[in-house]
Amino acid sequence: MKFALCSDNPVFNQNQLASPDWCRRFPGSGWASCFYDQAIASNFEIASGDIALARVKSGEWNPGDIYVISEMDSKDAKALIDFGAKPFLMNCFEAPLYAPRFYDQLISDSSPYLHQWVYAENQAKMQQVDSALPIPLKFPSYYLSDLRNLYPWNDRKWMVLVAENKYKVAQLFWPAIFSLKDFLRQMKYWAMQFSSPSYRAAIRRSLHNQRLEIIEYFLSSGRLDLYGSGWGNLGNLPKKWSIRLSRIIKGRYFGRCDDKLETLSQYRFSICFENMKLAGYMTEKIIDCFVAGVIPIYLGDPNVNLSIPQNAYIDARTFSSLTELDKYLQSIDQGQANEMIESGRDYLRSQSGMLHSYEAFAKNIIQLAQQC
Repeated sequence: MKFALCSDNPVFNQNQLASPDWCRRFPGSGWASCFYDQAIASNFEIASGDIALARVKSGEWNPGDIYVISEMDSKDAKALIDFGAKPFLMNCFEAPLYAPRFYDQLISDSSPYLHQWVYAENQAKMQQVDSALPIPLKFPSYYLSDLRNLYPWNDRKWMVLVAENKYKVAQLFWPAIFSLKDFLRQMKYWAMQFSSPSYRAAIRRSLHNQRLEIIEYFLSSGRLDLYGSGWGNLGNLPKKWSIRLSRIIKGRYFGRCDDKLETLSQYRFSICFENMKLAGYMTEKIIDCFVAGVIPIYLGDPNVNLSIPQNAYIDARTFSSLTELDKYLQSIDQGQANEMIESGRDYLRSQSGMLHSYEAFAKNIIQLAQQC
């Protein structure tokens, strides 16, 4: 059996396919290196989409022997299928907010595939759990070897947020720093609400304003450290937000972090707001906190409590204001904190929690392939 791992993402370049360090740079992609190792151990041949396509064209590989795994609607995957390769698995762990065209065409693009692991606004289309899976599907988030040693509670800094400066809302706005390029991009996405049903539904669930509100609140008191690209230039934000954050961000923004898990582990609390709220769509953000041993303040998946123990995280929805949330955080003593952190760690040690690992995700694919 031969596998073609197809994506327009450079993480699936043949030279990087087996590299865990490279895959760490792309959240959710670490399963590729695990799958590579497990496929080789199972005597399967594997190549990235471009290499597989070249081998078909040269006659080295028979397309009928190839099982295509495609991230979204990869061009290489389409070309291989046209040659006669088998459409085996399509996956997408990007939110509809950032891949709306894919979700608009989800049914037509994914229907040829034997398995579809994607998320969609329409519950009828959501394939969170593939009926053929030996165990339920979870968003792949970490390597099993990633669990960090815990810093003493009293030695930790207060709060951290590690996220890129992104801002998408349904309304048009005047950015703090005007550029024709940014203006045209904003117009494009504003108009997309009328042409893309998936984007229209997704943009109304954007959590970017809520994320800026909590950032402002804790930056104002000097208790939040901010990491991630883009916060050094707030020109993409509405003018009011740029002005308000510019006044308080100095000395609290530290750029991109080289090791996210190590950075998180040095803090007591981490702000974990998804880019949008969508039932079942829980990304690596909260899982990273459990791996690092920091208490997550979570907002996103409205059904998060169905999979994550409620005493392992702080649900931002349960507080009527940020002031109330702040008072609660300050009331947490070392004993309570350790119980919450251990609850998160216990979840990762559970059968359900381990399914978030890259190793388990890759194993799922191998088991499905062995059934063919």
